[in-house]
Amino acid sequence: MPRCLKCDKPNREGARFCEECGARLTAKTAIVSIAPGADGGALPCPVCSLQNAPHMNFCRRCGGKLPKSAPKPQTVGFPAFAATAAPGGPPATGSDGPRPQVAVLMPPAAPAPSPAGPVGAPKQPCPSCGGLTPLGFAFCQLCGQRMSEPGAAPARESHAAPAPAAPAASHRSPVPAASRPTPIGIPATAPAAMPAMASGQLSAIRLVAIQRDGADGDVHQFAAEKLGLGRREGEIVFANDPYLADLHARIERRDRQWVLVDLGSRNGTFVRARDPTVLRPQEVLLLGKQVLALDLLPVEQTDAQPAAEHGVLVFGTPVRPAWARLRQLTMSGVARDVYYLCRPEVTLGREDGDILFPEDEFMSRCHLVLQHRDGTVTLIDQGSSNGTYLRVRGEREIVGGDHIRLGDQLLRFEVA
Repeated sequence: MPRCLKCDKPNREGARFCEECGARLTAKTAIVSIAPGADGGALPCPVCSLQNAPHMNFCRRCGGKLPKSAPKPQTVGFPAFAATAAPGGPPATGSDGPRPQVAVLMPPAAPAPSPAGPVGAPKQPCPSCGGLTPLGFAFCQLCGQRMSEPGAAPARESHAAPAPAAPAASHRSPVPAASRPTPIGIPATAPAAMPAMASGQLSAIRLVAIQRDGADGDVHQFAAEKLGLGRREGEIVFANDPYLADLHARIERRDRQWVLVDLGSRNGTFVRARDPTVLRPQEVLLLGKQVLALDLLPVEQTDAQPAAEHGVLVFGTPVRPAWARLRQLTMSGVARDVYYLCRPEVTLGREDGDILFPEDEFMSRCHLVLQHRDGTVTLIDQGSSNGTYLRVRGEREIVGGDHIRLGDQLLRFEVA
């Protein structure tokens, strides 16, 4: 049963003109006719809902881009991460504001495969890209360009061998050098060093910005052994972040390891803790919107004896000896609330625990546990959505997948 290429109406056998729109029917229409239920998993067009064959890339009626497979129902739920406020800064619940756009140096995408089409069907070249598309397809299956109108003489099929595709490992841009984008903070000569990455002389690292809703944002990719981050200086610049120093931190390679170095910044650099984590004295924690300093108390304070004045014991509330205290650091630069830790296990959270922060919407219901055993303090995150971050003291080794927080930026570190 021939199907009209213009209105997609099936017509009776032997018809020369479409019974619906009057368009001329040709032998080519029989090639693209799809019997309902016989296509073995036809793909619906997201634009006009027409069923198309599984091997097609563009809709044969409207030219809309077809999905690679049947669409799956979207999972509804909250993202795994909701961004927190900057250390000591305001809540991060408002608009992101302007974000710096950093050019991404990525290899060119591999060319799309040619559509299989019906077995043995003749093909015609696209007038736009030159790719071969089976006769009768109203749109090119490589670029989506409209093919010749029904009834026009088909172009002769080209049998020239296709040009070899560029190797996937090449990072050479097809754009002329004069028009290539330059990442913020990188001199114009930096892209010339990119081809060395393919030969293994330099290491490829990526920093993926995580947005407020937990989705991936800008991708910063470089081939270098050192990478600076800051508000005015470095290879990656966040000019609109007031919590960053001019040159805030640096990532550098040492032998087979990558090290994150804080360059004496005022607000510090934080890395998400990998459980369990042994804490050191004077550790600074970032959880939700809270910036807390952990002070391990000396022995004379942990085993304080009852006081006496003029031979009379001081009357007061009996207290257990504390082994540490948490100081809440504020935007004013001073501590406000102080929490003394007495139990062997102390739980922090928004609703459940020993120390609660009920107004912190970025903290989980039961966020983390601090354990004190034989003079050792261990942090155990309780599967919180936003995680717990530790301030880098000087420098710290990082691995692929680590989350880095500096200023109001959250970045995921990756190694190619």
